[in-house]
Amino acid sequence: SCEPSGISISEKLFTDISSLEIKNLYYFQLSTLNNNITSIVDISINKYVGPDLYLLNDKNTLFLAFINESHLRDDKMIVKPFLKKFHSFHIPSKLLNISARVFWQSSKFIYD
Repeated sequence: SCEPSGISISEKLFTDISSLEIKNLYYFQLSTLNNNITSIVDISINKYVGPDLYLLNDKNTLFLAFINESHLRDDKMIVKPFLKKFHSFHIPSKLLNISARVFWQSSKFIYD
């Protein structure tokens, strides 16, 4: 499993964020066959606040996923893993373990 790491960042880049909130920003890196993906996550957001990309924790395995409310049942959420090799699934909202919400993301294509 991989843990988010703390970052040092200039407050001038985020004029609409207070310094207190900057302490809650960490980075999470994911490597795929063709990309290195860096996400800055906000660990102060550990509950669903709306449709977005989140860092989830499943039995100490962290992964990125898009989360949205299910239109079929009020007590379930739709989870679409960021990596396309994994399938979407529904989960009861009370079982969803959110570690952070993605604040910013960038990727770098790897050339062989």
